[in-house]
Amino acid sequence: MVLLLVWAGCGHSSEQQARNMNSFHGYLRYSVEATSEDSTDVATFYMFSPRYVELWMNDGFLRMIETGGASRGNILIDRQQQLAYQIDTVHQQVYRGVYSDFEEASDELQAMMPDHYRPALENLQNDTTIAGLHCTEYLVIRSGYTRYGTDTRVWITNDLHVQPQRFDIETDVNRATTPLPLYLGASEGLVVRMQYETDGLMITYDLSAWDSTLTNTDIFTLPEGWDVH
Repeated sequence: MVLLLVWAGCGHSSEQQARNMNSFHGYLRYSVEATSEDSTDVATFYMFSPRYVELWMNDGFLRMIETGGASRGNILIDRQQQLAYQIDTVHQQVYRGVYSDFEEASDELQAMMPDHYRPALENLQNDTTIAGLHCTEYLVIRSGYTRYGTDTRVWITNDLHVQPQRFDIETDVNRATTPLPLYLGASEGLVVRMQYETDGLMITYDLSAWDSTLTNTDIFTLPEGWDVH
């Protein structure tokens, strides 16, 4: 379970500062696939989980749009103003909310929740190419976001230097988090694929599209004339 917390004593570690030096201004799309012999289990999974998540990002903003799932997130995070918004395109309403950034957790909170802050990974020495990116396969030994005893694997690249995106957003109408491959917090690089089994389901997150250029900055603006609550 992901907890919405207020991170006390926030400070950027040297590790975080080093990763942020190569800020990624672009687009990521994570697709989520669930497979099982029981079609009911798959349908239930997609009642809560989006089928894919799109993210646009630069140094000051994150826009995240979920397709499918329960939260129906259409989120804009303004890091400069430290504000989050849910954009309701059906009713043309905007809902102001709050967000937390686990990458800015205090030293005390990191010590209290080490498995949530960073996963323990084992390099399986197996390299492959996914979405045009060179990736290395890792076994997740321990993480606060995976069930103990499940075979969880991630494929990580250093071809894209994406700043950490570990946001938990809450408004009056919904709650959303960035996709699990990003929220996991792997310091080894960008998780391009994440795969695990749980309750008879095989879940796979894949970076199905990416673009390292960002020309449309309008994606980071709120619709004009809409009510903000």
